[in-house]
Amino acid sequence: VSLDNGSSWNTATVTGTTYTLSGVTLVSSNTLQVRVEDAAGNAGTANTKAYVLDTTAPNAPGITSVTDSVGSITGTLTSSGSTDDTTPMIRVSLTGTNAVVGDSVQIYNNTTALGTATPLTDIHITAGYVDITTGTLIQGTYVLNAKVIDVAGNVSIASSSFTTTVDTTAPTVSSVAISSATGALNSTLNAGDVVTATVTMSEAITVSGSPQLALNIGGSTVQGTYDSVNSTATALKFNYTILSGQTDTNGISVVANSLGLNSGTIVDLAGNTATITHSLVADNSLYKVDTTAPSAPTITVTDNISPITGTLTSSGSTDD
Repeated sequence: VSLDNGSSWNTATVTGTTYTLSGVTLVSSNTLQVRVEDAAGNAGTANTKAYVLDTTAPNAPGITSVTDSVGSITGTLTSSGSTDDTTPMIRVSLTGTNAVVGDSVQIYNNTTALGTATPLTDIHITAGYVDITTGTLIQGTYVLNAKVIDVAGNVSIASSSFTTTVDTTAPTVSSVAISSATGALNSTLNAGDVVTATVTMSEAITVSGSPQLALNIGGSTVQGTYDSVNSTATALKFNYTILSGQTDTNGISVVANSLGLNSGTIVDLAGNTATITHSLVADNSLYKVDTTAPSAPTITVTDNISPITGTLTSSGSTDD
């Protein structure tokens, strides 16, 4: 075997129909020649093949976007955010990498390869990027990066990282409670007073539209309206204003499974739709309702001095 177009020769080890040459270091591009010699030293015709010694790795690529195409929240993700898409699409920029057709791009989670490398075609080289859809990702946090691998096997340094958390778990209702009221006296609400119920979620969520929560006041179901101003990412507030004629001597309660979307949505940051079932909240004696005024009192005036005594009439006279 000659690695320098016949200028020098090395003896390879032959095993069956395979030959192996070891212990030789390539120092430049050249032409490979291979020939067979018999025991008498007669050399056959050499087969030749030019080779290129390439020890230069491509430059680092860049991850320009990661896209979610699943669920109610779709579009370009932000690094350190979350997604419910288990196969997000990663756009890798080839600008400045010196990549050519036949090279490939490998996506990694930290240093662990995700799936197989994607070969680059002339379409990718012309466009200056390649879109790669990951294999199915399980729930967890991923630190994504990309590397270019050339046809000689040289691997670029990694791109800058893009962190995303795959979250496919729906948020749930942790608790529901009658939490406060304005205007209440002696644990009793009157007409015009406002009672507030709080729904606590298992994780941060976003709300669109105007969800409602059903309250039970004296056996009648009324709807608390969503208070977007005073709600937080995990605590949803619902307000109801007491009306004239309403009475509840036991206290306001919350109907089971009465959190309603009312054409709105409740989803977590990854886009998973919340499971909104919840338990009954029993009568709360701290929030009774009494909007009925007491009856007017009566006044009786009695004369106890003789000679005329007894109950007086209005507009009359007395010597008592």
